[in-house]
Amino acid sequence: MRAVLTFKTRPVLIVQNRMDNANSAYPFVIVAAVHSIKPGELEKLRRINHPTDFLLSPAECGLKQPSVVFLNQLLTIHKNLLQDHIGPLPALRLAELNVKLAEALGLVER
Repeated sequence: MRAVLTFKTRPVLIVQNRMDNANSAYPFVIVAAVHSIKPGELEKLRRINHPTDFLLSPAECGLKQPSVVFLNQLLTIHKNLLQDHIGPLPALRLAELNVKLAEALGLVER
């Protein structure tokens, strides 16, 4: 998905449950902003290896360049800010996302 954040359209990763996503009476969605990785930043992110950083490659989700999702920076936005669907995550990556998201929310300890 893409959403309008800070007066700029940018990619977001929806991290909310499907029941609330499908409920038209519930107007909000929980997302994490997707940030493109500039040349040279990928190695730095890998070296830091923060447990709630979620790296995305263009091939796996339809983005144009390598990106990172900071799962410790979640936002709640109105659904009408969502624009177009970019693509789903593969099942294995979704499982990895769920572990990192649970850690970011303090639901599990590392």
